[in-house]
Amino acid sequence: MKLSKEVKVLIHTFGCQMNRLDTDIACESLVSSGYKITDDESEADVVLFNTCSVRDHAEERVLQRVRQIDRPGVIVGIMGCLAQRMGDELFRLLKKRLHIVCGTRRFPFIDDLVSRALAGERKVMDIDESPLPTPGIFEAHERSLHKGIQGFVSIMRGCNNFCTYCIVPYVRGREKSRPIQAVVDEVQALVDKGAVEVTLLGQNIDAYGKDIDSSLAELLRAVHENVKGLKRLRFVTSHPRDITKELLQAVNDLPKVCNHLHMPAQSGSNHMLEAMRRGYSRETYDEKLAMIKEFAPGTLVTSDFIVGFPGETEDDFLQTLELVRTSGFQTSYVFKYSPRPGTYSEKNLIDDVSEEDKKRRNQLLLQAQEESSTARNNALVGSEHEVLVEGLSNRDATRLTGRTGSNLICVFPAPENHKELIGEIVRVRVDSATALTLYTHIVC
Repeated sequence: MKLSKEVKVLIHTFGCQMNRLDTDIACESLVSSGYKITDDESEADVVLFNTCSVRDHAEERVLQRVRQIDRPGVIVGIMGCLAQRMGDELFRLLKKRLHIVCGTRRFPFIDDLVSRALAGERKVMDIDESPLPTPGIFEAHERSLHKGIQGFVSIMRGCNNFCTYCIVPYVRGREKSRPIQAVVDEVQALVDKGAVEVTLLGQNIDAYGKDIDSSLAELLRAVHENVKGLKRLRFVTSHPRDITKELLQAVNDLPKVCNHLHMPAQSGSNHMLEAMRRGYSRETYDEKLAMIKEFAPGTLVTSDFIVGFPGETEDDFLQTLELVRTSGFQTSYVFKYSPRPGTYSEKNLIDDVSEEDKKRRNQLLLQAQEESSTARNNALVGSEHEVLVEGLSNRDATRLTGRTGSNLICVFPAPENHKELIGEIVRVRVDSATALTLYTHIVC
């Protein structure tokens, strides 16, 4: 469809970094077809919501936002995980407010769906579940719209684990890895547009390469050696079961690869880990932490935890609490269990932990993590670290902010030439600390 006038599109993005990347892919598709991307909803002709289904709250926020749009003539669409999960049920739920439903494999074709809706088609839906790669989703994108010093590249999609609580395999499909050269080319494209730090993304990233006779360690070495101008390389999210000596040695040996791992534990109780079908025991998780210390010393680990999973006893929770108190996580993200439609736990397990207990356990776990983080960060006072300068602090315009390779947040006074420092790596010394932030000053 050839546009007869300028059509402005706004995309609201919810959820993980993969969703942010998928929004970038959708924007590339729209701009290439003549649409203009806007940040102002009041002027948007089309409003799209790129959604997350991992938790019920995330879905409810989107549905509420759609219902709040009441400007006549505005085309409204839902993309991503919620679209893939609910399909045409969304049209029945949102009635005349919704025009487009676009699944997780169809972001490169959102321009066609928008064009059909603008042409008057009442219900436009594409949630094709063909096995990956669907044409377009794994092509190297030019990333011509990229701005900023940080970028994201998907190296694989999907997950084969089918943890009992998780909806990701149902809405993202099975694991499929991209060829190494396609990843290298896209990282280089981002660097050519100004990125100096790139994060590689995958729902289960350390399983990369199993389907193409490769490995994440091999990919890290290829990007490290072949992308010119890259300063830092990160990757998320790692499954404990797939952490290997080879991967940890790559983290340790490659200067551009950041010494930080996001390795969700979900629970410290074997009873819960088995019920969740995580594929490892508490003892195995502890062995992985020991491996990290041995083969990639100085690497910090962040983790995820679910409290109130069906059948979780107070003793199960106390084992999780003990794991947080003793493992020295850089930080932990804690979530109260909520059943996701279609998962094993929703179909077969009783959500029998009270909301009161879920809230209490959630708070106790966060408190334990805060105490651990505070103690670790206070021990860093007087030490020096290399920090990638990301920009001015949102809370204090007189300070710059950045992160160490191990993902510690640092703030420091902004010198007169602070704009010249953005995207550069500086050396700082720690003056004081809180659980989340190191207060520092530049020494080099």
